[in-house]
Amino acid sequence: MNDGVEALLFDLGGVVVPWVGIDAIADHIGRSPAVIHEQFNASDVLRGYRLGTVDDQSFLDELKAQFDLGQDHAQLAADWNGWVKAPFPGVVEAIESLQNRFQTACLSNTNAMHWSHLHKMFDVQGLFDPALASHEMHLAKPDPVIFQRAVARLGLPASNILFFDDMMDNVLMARQMGLRAEHVDSAQGVLPVLQRLGFVA
Repeated sequence: MNDGVEALLFDLGGVVVPWVGIDAIADHIGRSPAVIHEQFNASDVLRGYRLGTVDDQSFLDELKAQFDLGQDHAQLAADWNGWVKAPFPGVVEAIESLQNRFQTACLSNTNAMHWSHLHKMFDVQGLFDPALASHEMHLAKPDPVIFQRAVARLGLPASNILFFDDMMDNVLMARQMGLRAEHVDSAQGVLPVLQRLGFVA
C-alpha cells in the first residue's frame, strides 16, 4: 500500500480535527444527523458557503432559518466555530513526523469562518503544503475537478498520492480519479489509520 507514495493528502474535519456540528444541530432540533446532512446539501446557501460564493452573514441567516437556531449572529458564529474541536490527540505530531519523508497537504470542504478558526488552533500552513480549501477553490468534494486541481498542485502522479477522508463518497471519487485513498472513522481521526498502514508507531 505504501510503495511509491510521495504525498499524504488529508481532509480536516473528522480526520485531523473533530467536527461535531451535524450532531449538535441534530440534538438541538431532534432530527437524525443524516437528515441534517441532507438539509445542508439541499440548501443553495449552505452549499454555497463552502464554495465561497456566500458571505458569512447570509450563511448565518440561512443556518438560523433552516434549523430554528435562536441565537444572535455573534453567538451562532461562536457555536459554528466551537463545533470544530482541537486536533485529535497525537495527529498533528504524527503528521509533523512524516514531513521528512512525504509531502503533506490537505484538501478540505470548509468555509471562511472555519478556515480562520483552524488557523488559530494550529499551524495549518506549516503542517500542510499546499493547504487547499473548498471555499478558496470554489469547488467541493466529491467533485472530480477538485481532485484534479489538488493533484496538479501537488505536482505528482495521482497514484503517488494517498488521500484520507471520513466521507466514503470522497474516498471513492478519489480512487476513481487515480489517487490511493483510505476511509477514516470520524470518531477517531486519522491516527489509527496511519498506525495500521505503518506510517507511524
